[in-house]
Amino acid sequence: MFPIVIPLFTKEEFIKTFSYFLSSFLKIPEVASLKRKLEISFSKKKPSLIWLQLLDCAGCSEKLIRTKEWPLFEFLTALVDLKYHELLMFDTGHSAEALLKRILTEEQGDYLLLVEGAIPYRDRGRVLRVSGEPVLDFLVRISEGARLVLAFGNCAVNGGLPATPPSPTCAIGLPNLLGTERVISLFGCPGKAKALVALIAYFRLFETLPPIDRAGRPVIG
Repeated sequence: MFPIVIPLFTKEEFIKTFSYFLSSFLKIPEVASLKRKLEISFSKKKPSLIWLQLLDCAGCSEKLIRTKEWPLFEFLTALVDLKYHELLMFDTGHSAEALLKRILTEEQGDYLLLVEGAIPYRDRGRVLRVSGEPVLDFLVRISEGARLVLAFGNCAVNGGLPATPPSPTCAIGLPNLLGTERVISLFGCPGKAKALVALIAYFRLFETLPPIDRAGRPVIG
């Protein structure tokens, strides 16, 4: 469960605003075509997004929800069903664990996975557990059922500040664990919220990913 988001626009105004954002960021001049694609996308079932926070300061999440230039959080929640986000959700403890387990079980192969924050590698991840499972084992397991895996922000991509020596947790980035071919990396401190929204919009609207470079970064914007 999440707090109720009060609409800032009518549906028509929202789609128009979203279209102009995507046109400017993705360098796609055909705004009318983007509007049609958004309308089609909004008529379909939204994929669930699991947003995990590991060794982080929550700055990437804060950047997304507090950006004033564009309503990026509203854009994101129009594209995905943000069911699990430890900073924003009401559920805690056993209730949150049950929700996560339900998503992983019932939506196998359909959910999107986003990681914010570095991964503690020390003692094979036993310094941090999720639902009683070492975080390394947990991430490997749930990534196998994800349709898309994202590392958002420098900490998630390459360990960031938690990996700076001396690093008592031996922090690493998600691509170090799963491989660059499996993870889409969005650099930045905080993570670039516009790029995140544009990437997921591209994935939803065109049913494919934009070009990806050898470091796993999307070539957009």
